Amino acid sequence: MRRHNAAFCRAHFVEHFRRQVERAVHDHDMFAPSDRLLLGVSGGKDSLALWDALSELGYTVDGVYLDLGISGYSANGLTCCSKLAESRGWKLEIVDLQDEYGFSIPEAAGASRRTPCSACGLSKRYVLNRWHSIAATTS
Repeated sequence: MRRHNAAFCRAHFVEHFRRQVERAVHDHDMFAPSDRLLLGVSGGKDSLALWDALSELGYTVDGVYLDLGISGYSANGLTCCSKLAESRGWKLEIVDLQDEYGFSIPEAAGASRRTPCSACGLSKRYVLNRWHSIAATTS
C-alpha cells in the first residue's frame, strides 16, 4: 500500500483495514456503538468488507441490497451478499427495483435519457434514504 508505505500479509491487512474503519468512525463521530446501522451492500468486495469490519467492531449492521435489474451484475451481487449474510447470521433486506418501483436501471436510463450510472445513483439514493426512514421507525 503506497499510501502507508507498507506491504501486509492477509492477516495484517485485515487488522489494518479494521483499524482504519474504527479510526474513521471515531474521528468523524459517525455513529455510536449502540446505534443500529443500515448499510447498502452491492456484493462487491468494498461493501462486504465494510459490513464485516463494522460487525467485527461490535456494531449491529443490517444490509440492504438493491437489485438493479442489470443483467449478470445484479444476480452475482445478490449471491455474494446472500452468502455472506447467511454464513454470519446477519439480516439482509433485498429491494428489487422492478418489483418495488416498476423499473430496472437500464429501463430508467433509457426513459430518462440519462447514463446508466446517473440513473443508478439517483435510484440508489432514493431507495436507501427510504429504507433508512423505514428502519428508523421500526427499530
